Amino acid sequence: MFYLLQEHDFKQQATASMYGAGGLKRVPVEMIKNFSLNTSTLENQRTVATYIDRKTARIDSIIADKEKLIELLKEKRQAIISEAVTRGLDPSVPMKDSGVDWIGEVPAHWEMSQSRWLFSSRKDRVFPDDEQLTASQQLGIVYQKDYMEQGSRVVQVITGADILKHVEPNDFVISMRSFQGGIEWSGLQGKISSAYVMLIPDQSLVYSPFFKWLLKSDNRPLYPYGKP
Repeated sequence: MFYLLQEHDFKQQATASMYGAGGLKRVPVEMIKNFSLNTSTLENQRTVATYIDRKTARIDSIIADKEKLIELLKEKRQAIISEAVTRGLDPSVPMKDSGVDWIGEVPAHWEMSQSRWLFSSRKDRVFPDDEQLTASQQLGIVYQKDYMEQGSRVVQVITGADILKHVEPNDFVISMRSFQGGIEWSGLQGKISSAYVMLIPDQSLVYSPFFKWLLKSDNRPLYPYGKP
């Protein structure tokens, strides 16, 4: 009976008959009472339920294995980023202490610099033709309409748009509220909440795609226990 009530036709009819508003919607009792069920013998019901139990358990097991693999790949991806941006690509070069705890050692020919010498702050207010942007940790900086088309919800600016800030391609966008996106590199022009700060890279010193990865690094080594 449990599996029968998970079937598409039942759910579709139950959803269509719902009444109420928002999270208080409910299926009418009469719909449940009057729904026609295609039942068979008790023995056949046991056979079908056992078959579904076995098949869904196998599928659930495969999903769990894939989810573990995805997590491992995410960890490897992050480790590759961290290793490359803080150690370089040649493991044989001499190293030196960076003087920064979270970075540790860096290649001896690398130089250390404070971020204030590499970036300046953008002060521009919104431009008339700017399109609304959204900063997200998953997708980076995207147009708000594209973000919403994927089913994501955002707080839309209806009034007071004049306090929004202008974003240029190649800016780094920092959220003062980390849950709204942290720090992201923008490839787009547009406008964004005044809660964000835009940094302009000095292009004579900064290659933005490199810093895009550097600022996402958590400095984990690719092979923390030695290479395999």
